[in-house]
Amino acid sequence: MQKVIEADRHDLTTGNLFKKLVLYSLPIMLTSILSMLFTTVDLLTVSWFGGGAKSMAAIGTNNSSINLLIGLFLGLGTGANIVAANAKGIGDRVRAFRTTESAMVLALIAGLIISFVGWFVAEPILIAMHCDESLLKDATTYLRIYLAGAPIILIYNFGAAILRAYGDSRRPLYALIVSGVVNIGLNLLFVIVFNWDVFGVALGTVLSQGVGAAAVIYFLHHDKRIYVNFRFSKLKLYKSETLDILKLGISAGLQSVVFNITNVIIQASINTFGPLATAGSSASSTIEGYQYLVINSLSSATMTFIAQNNGARKKDNVLKGLKYAFLLQLIIPSIIGIGIFLLRRPLMMIMVSESEEGFEEILEYGYQRIIIISLTYFICGFNESLSAYYRGLKYSFFPTFVTLVSIVGFRIAFIYTLFQLDFFHNLYWLFATYPISWTICIIVYLIFFKSKSKKVFDTYATPYVYERRTNSITYQEGSRENLN
Repeated sequence: MQKVIEADRHDLTTGNLFKKLVLYSLPIMLTSILSMLFTTVDLLTVSWFGGGAKSMAAIGTNNSSINLLIGLFLGLGTGANIVAANAKGIGDRVRAFRTTESAMVLALIAGLIISFVGWFVAEPILIAMHCDESLLKDATTYLRIYLAGAPIILIYNFGAAILRAYGDSRRPLYALIVSGVVNIGLNLLFVIVFNWDVFGVALGTVLSQGVGAAAVIYFLHHDKRIYVNFRFSKLKLYKSETLDILKLGISAGLQSVVFNITNVIIQASINTFGPLATAGSSASSTIEGYQYLVINSLSSATMTFIAQNNGARKKDNVLKGLKYAFLLQLIIPSIIGIGIFLLRRPLMMIMVSESEEGFEEILEYGYQRIIIISLTYFICGFNESLSAYYRGLKYSFFPTFVTLVSIVGFRIAFIYTLFQLDFFHNLYWLFATYPISWTICIIVYLIFFKSKSKKVFDTYATPYVYERRTNSITYQEGSRENLN
């Protein structure tokens, strides 16, 4: 009976779809928020018990480098999620099994590549980013150790993506909770007892990620409630599934990389207003980061929902999924944004000490960002939902192209043209590029919505033909209806 209930909960194509989407989204939100909190604990540990602000800065200066080096490969996890969710919607267990195996092998291979390359490029990258000489040694140590754990990090992320693809968003949360508790314990041990400072935090992060990866693999391998189980004896890259993962995943990874490059350019523009503006923007950006995690979690859930129903060829469900996503993205980010605005001073004071020189001015700069971005973040939610919709329908490069032109292109064009004029050369207009570019992106998505949706929905009329296979790989062709 329990197995039947679990199977129904993991099936996002039947039942009360709005309720299922909400319940499916909540663990993803909690996972993202807890992950950010555990990262904050890393910084607080070295700040309070280690080398203080210097050690914290050495860790923090690696964020952009890590996002650039690992972001592309994490995109492959998105590809694996779409392919696996689509296979579940179709009802093709063998394709789902092959996707799971291929994804985990890809995670290991990609992780080993990052580990090897990262060891040699860590210091040159930090030097190229003008890392302060006083921070370079510790920053390089942290980046090398973190990247050495890339296989573990990717195995957790790919495994979590597969579990979510099959409708299970809870077990990745359980794995993260265990990993996070271990991380806190190891941080305190390595920093307070062993006095390893930055090295200890980096090592603790990697080892705790190993615990999370082991938990995810355990769920995939042993838990019979999972749609298909991972088998160590069948490890290989299956050509069709691997190519699909790469096709869908590389575009998502490229989008992440391009976004990070754009953020670096915007941050450089903010820096031109002085250190107080940088401090205020950074503080409000950290607060805003939690709001974005909610938006991103909802879009991830939407993508899986769309992918499963696209595989099941349920047009009405696909369109309902987008409608429900819009509703959730309007309500939840708006409530959070209003809350951040109303509590902007106490929230900013958590990030900025009253003893800081220029305290009130720092807060004022932070308020500018909150007013412009946090209060309009629901627009970003609409944009993310449409991107998830297209990816769920297996349009791989279209969302990346639209983002590149509409968001990245607009922001860079603004910075190098209008922003140079006195009227536009202020933080209000710089921050306004965010909601303006999201709106442009939405308009482009909607222009192509009808034609691209119709192209996919027209295929639903053709009987789906696929190979009826067992894990011993024997073949028999037939329609889905006959095979059922």
